[in-house]
Amino acid sequence: MNRREAFQKMALGLGYAITLPSAGMLLKSCNEPKKDFGELLFFNPKEASLVEAMAECILPDSPSSPGATKVGVIDSIDLLINNIIPIVKQKDLRKQMDSFQENCNGEYGSNFEDLDLKNQSSAMTQLVQDEELSELFFSIKNMTTLSYFAKMEIGMNVMNYNPLPGNYEACVEITKDEKGWYM
Repeated sequence: MNRREAFQKMALGLGYAITLPSAGMLLKSCNEPKKDFGELLFFNPKEASLVEAMAECILPDSPSSPGATKVGVIDSIDLLINNIIPIVKQKDLRKQMDSFQENCNGEYGSNFEDLDLKNQSSAMTQLVQDEELSELFFSIKNMTTLSYFAKMEIGMNVMNYNPLPGNYEACVEITKDEKGWYM
């Protein structure tokens, strides 16, 4: 082996040594759910975990579709609140989230996100019935459904998707088992 071949093999080995761990980290990061709420604009980590748990309670995982948490609606909800909702309403929303957490701590002895599914469902029912806090539920519900159905993953994998739709047909029968359309 001459010097040229030795340098080529050394460079190739160094390239593999640098590339393989980076590729492993990239592949691993694609499979792990994101729990770091550091990039959010409006929510702090406690609020983000509360809203994420509420969103998952509203749209849970099912065999036919991923849940709200799996598609990452928390990022969209955070963006909606930060960019669209007026500051006065943002402050009200924060107060309502704090009150809801206090109610959960008083009633169930734990934060909402730490409760089991039965208690979460019960807490959400009480939230809807509470006159002062029901606005929180409906705001989170509306933003969750909007964010969920706006995700490309839902549109392309869960709903019917045709990037080149055909002619408009006004009177088409839809069967009970047919998926909704994503445009």
